[in-house]
Amino acid sequence: MPGLAEIDKDARVHDARHTAATLLPEQGVDLRVVQVVPGHSQLTTTRRHTHMTETPAVDTAARTERTLFDGFAGHGGRRVFRVSSRS
Repeated sequence: MPGLAEIDKDARVHDARHTAATLLPEQGVDLRVVQVVPGHSQLTTTRRHTHMTETPAVDTAARTERTLFDGFAGHGGRRVFRVSSRS
C-alpha cells in the first residue's frame, strides 16, 4: 500500500527501549524517569543504554556561548561584572 511506513522486521523491543532511552533525555526528561520506561532497576544500566546524539551537545554549546558572551553586548565589547561588597 503506497504511503505506509515500511517496518523493519528485524526491529526488536530491545531496540525500542534503547531509542526511548536516547530520545527522552533530549526532551528534558530526567534520567531517573527514563529509567522507569525500560524497567531498569539500576540507573547505571539506563546510562549505559542512553546514547548521546549531537543535538544536546550543540544546544549546550549554544547556551554556554549566550551565557558567556551576551554580557559583552552594549558595553563596547567589555565584559561588565557587578561586584557587591559584603561586610
